[in-house]
Amino acid sequence: MIKVLANKVLAFSQGEKDSKGNLIREKTKVGFCELPDWVQEDLYFKAAVRDKSILAVGSSSESETVLKEMEKLEALRSEIAALEEKRDLMAKGDGSGNILVSEDQTPQADAPPSDSTAEKTTKSKK
Repeated sequence: MIKVLANKVLAFSQGEKDSKGNLIREKTKVGFCELPDWVQEDLYFKAAVRDKSILAVGSSSESETVLKEMEKLEALRSEIAALEEKRDLMAKGDGSGNILVSEDQTPQADAPPSDSTAEKTTKSKK
């Protein structure tokens, strides 16, 4: 038996049939599971390993390492999603036509001039 980590349900068959004529399949479940050794020679298994749908795990310490790495990856994905959401919110503005800027950014050129700038322009024309 080989221990695998699958991120989807996959089914493998040797072509054997049960008494009703249905194919006998070995299925994975999402997460860690065990499969018979013959599955490693199946072309579908090899393709699933290549596209990273399944990962063969040798020992229990290796499976713990894989789980820890997966947890780190998920935490990074969550952090990226939160940062992207923050970026999108900052880029949208406040709905009044003005663009919201943080303290470390300068307003964009198409932003309306402030009152003090408008007064200076009016005074200089007179």
